[in-house]
Amino acid sequence: MEHGITTMRELAKSSLPMMGTKEIEIMIREHFSNHSVFSKVLKKLVIQSPLDLTGSLKNIARYKNCSTIIGKAALLYVLLLK
Repeated sequence: MEHGITTMRELAKSSLPMMGTKEIEIMIREHFSNHSVFSKVLKKLVIQSPLDLTGSLKNIARYKNCSTIIGKAALLYVLLLK
């Protein structure tokens, strides 16, 4: 089994883009603009609006080299949609 990306540092070093909303971009710029790891991640951010969490989780299950970053509340929301 391959090692997956489990930290923001690993994501920053990878060649993978990161999907997120405009709100994620604003939050990273406001709170982490001077942080080297988050600055690298921000350069890889692909804005998707609205963010399709259900589709993102399906893609993670289906494909290699695909990831998403979501909070616990958003994950529970998607899981409860059935």
